[in-house]
Amino acid sequence: MEEQLSIVAKGDGMGHFTAECTARDAAGIGNLLTFTLSFDQTRLGPLAAELDALLRAYPVVGTP
Repeated sequence: MEEQLSIVAKGDGMGHFTAECTARDAAGIGNLLTFTLSFDQTRLGPLAAELDALLRAYPVVGTP
């Protein structure tokens, strides 16, 4: 919600994905880290479980 973490994933229709990621140390200001992750469809199940655990540990508070 504060744009400290952004992940935009896109697939090529053949089981391959690329995620464009941005992470900030402070909302709206501060250091910015951008990186790209590449993975295939075999990682989707574990990745979904990891993101679910992350959201349980750090729930969204409020609304955008």
